[in-house]
Amino acid sequence: MVVSVVVRYPLRGKFLNPRDSGVKSEKIASNKCIQDLIKILGLRRHIDYRDEKVFKTLRYGHCMIMADQDNDGSHIKGLVINFLHWYNHTLLKVPGYVRWRLLHLVRSWLLDCARVPFEHARSFGVALRRAFFGW
Repeated sequence: MVVSVVVRYPLRGKFLNPRDSGVKSEKIASNKCIQDLIKILGLRRHIDYRDEKVFKTLRYGHCMIMADQDNDGSHIKGLVINFLHWYNHTLLKVPGYVRWRLLHLVRSWLLDCARVPFEHARSFGVALRRAFFGW
């Protein structure tokens, strides 16, 4: 029996770049975003995750990074991938473990709103019709 589990964790706060020369390792170790990611994925340092038995010790079969298509989203995606490579580079050598999906954004000119995630565009359109046209 194959069990499929999907867990979403929104990164809140400042995700530090571990390769930044100004950031000390104590600061990285105490960063909440990084600690949460390590705990959620079940990561360990200096372990070769290319070995199938060791790979199965991870809590999930892959890690998907979902980010906006703007510069901030690309920057966050890069920080997470950079951290995974810094923490244990063998994770990136496991085919299909790290995946990403860029979320599509829809711009609304009617209300002059900045951006709305594509997944919410339908409900956003319904709210607009109700607000302006009453239907």
